[in-house]
Amino acid sequence: MSHPVRALHVHSGNIYGGIERILVTLADSRQLVPDLAHHFAICFEDRLTAELRALGVPVGLLGPARASRPWAVLAARRRLAELVRAVRPDVVLCHAPWPLAMFGSTLRRLGASIVFWLHGAVTGRHWLERLARHTSPSAFICNSLFTASTLELLYPAATGTVIHPPVPSVDVPNRRDVRHALRWALETPEHVVVILQVGRLEVGKGFDILLHALEALPQALDWVTWVVGGAATPSERAHERHLRELADALGIAARVRFLGSRADVADLLSAGDIYVQANSRPEGFGISLVEALYAGLPVLTSRIGAAPEIVNDRCGRLVSPDSQALSEALADLVRDAPLRERLGMAGPLRAREVCAPAQQIAKLHEMLREVAAA
Repeated sequence: MSHPVRALHVHSGNIYGGIERILVTLADSRQLVPDLAHHFAICFEDRLTAELRALGVPVGLLGPARASRPWAVLAARRRLAELVRAVRPDVVLCHAPWPLAMFGSTLRRLGASIVFWLHGAVTGRHWLERLARHTSPSAFICNSLFTASTLELLYPAATGTVIHPPVPSVDVPNRRDVRHALRWALETPEHVVVILQVGRLEVGKGFDILLHALEALPQALDWVTWVVGGAATPSERAHERHLRELADALGIAARVRFLGSRADVADLLSAGDIYVQANSRPEGFGISLVEALYAGLPVLTSRIGAAPEIVNDRCGRLVSPDSQALSEALADLVRDAPLRERLGMAGPLRAREVCAPAQQIAKLHEMLREVAAA
């Protein structure tokens, strides 16, 4: 018989990406495992805290702690200590190296059972990772086998439990009408093949590889590309400027639409035909890949990082992270509508196999229950 577990999630919350989406999913899906109660300790007041509060879960605001401002870190530690004494969590989960580096010593002093949830590959060389190493967690969660393979670089004797991110499917009512309306709004005729990529405009996400691959497509193919995602940092804003200039220099600017950050990503996926993410750097996971599979799109991505754990030849294509390989695979998919349909039909089942929330959250509960008992 399972026992209730109180989990306190500690995170920065100053940007919105994969970790933040996982936390929101845990809050929104808490009815799936009622014996796992989620509390949240977040540093920055932003989109994450707003979404968590809207879901009615307890959120403790620690304050805008930055390593460059020791006084702010000390204040956040005091607030976290007060929250831990009030919540009395069975386990405290630190998401990524930053919260473990900032708050690990405080949590150890309070006698908390610390679980380090690793959301991406580590090298053991970054200053945050070296600082995090001063705290030895009770247990480790890794979001993929790929991420788990790097854990020894930070904690040589550690073994991580692999739990894929819980990713819910999104039902789009009247999908055909939504598709038609969005294509009309974005001036994209029905016969044109829409290629999408979703994500923050980070270097390493392969946006530049995609642009070069698009430029190399045969002229006779009729396509348009929607780039969905915003730039949250100065480096990302600089990268966006570079991408726009590159599209113009390649002569494809008229067929590449930079749509910015959007709240209707599920609808946009429904209006698309192919999902592409040509990562040049390995990712610890790829929630956007799973969402595209749920939407019934064939997925074309790089054969690096955790992508092979998500995409197989039944639902998409894995290629080397270069523009020539991507262009050749993309041309095949643009030409062949029956192939796109066949791969797309297998997507939702594959997404559920990898990331069904009920399965992954139950696995999380069992793991945390064991840590709490120990």
